[in-house]
Amino acid sequence: MRKHSAHPVFEADRPALGPKDPDIITRAAALRAVGEVVYAARVGEHIKIGHTTNLQNRLNQLGATELLGFQPGTYDDEQQIHRELAIWAAKGREYYHPAPPVILAVNAIRQFCHLEPLPYEDAA
Repeated sequence: MRKHSAHPVFEADRPALGPKDPDIITRAAALRAVGEVVYAARVGEHIKIGHTTNLQNRLNQLGATELLGFQPGTYDDEQQIHRELAIWAAKGREYYHPAPPVILAVNAIRQFCHLEPLPYEDAA
């Protein structure tokens, strides 16, 4: 029998067989619980930087292919990032080409999640 850890893990980490563990939460539930954030997501060939109070719903609305990271943040925080990255905008003012300055901004967001930085060679 598996011991319960002090910290819940994502549903995707649960073995396929066996009873449901009450300490396991789903990815969707975790993303709904994070609250007001600034996030970075890959949407097609672009990077979307935005603000939301419901990350799971927003990712679903966008059809995001990858959540790159998130951090606590307000609409004003999002707007500041958009001003700084304006010349790399791909469409509208929230979608960007993966240029090195955009990757740098995404890496700053990724730090909150303790994720490894994206390499600059991923920048097109």
